[in-house]
Amino acid sequence: MYITYLNIIIIIIIIIIIITTMYKTLTGIIAKRISTHLEEQSLLPAEQKGCHPGCKGCKEQLMISKAIYEDCRGRNKNLSIAWIDYQKHLIAFHIAGWKSQ
Repeated sequence: MYITYLNIIIIIIIIIIIITTMYKTLTGIIAKRISTHLEEQSLLPAEQKGCHPGCKGCKEQLMISKAIYEDCRGRNKNLSIAWIDYQKHLIAFHIAGWKSQ
């Protein structure tokens, strides 16, 4: 049996596919165990909605905030909203509001 360049390329592709699949499986198992531990020990506050399994992420929360803002503006109701940038460790604190006239 002769080993050609095509056979070597096919073997390398198969190895890459196997490694990628193993990596995704392993990281999925680790993420599930960490998530289960955090939920059982109540270590994640309810305010961090994007971190809880089955909860909506950041984009959905922003869309909900926008809908609430537009609803309050249409009804001429006061609204105060605060966003905290956790990535900058509470350095950035943004406040937006709508005040009816």
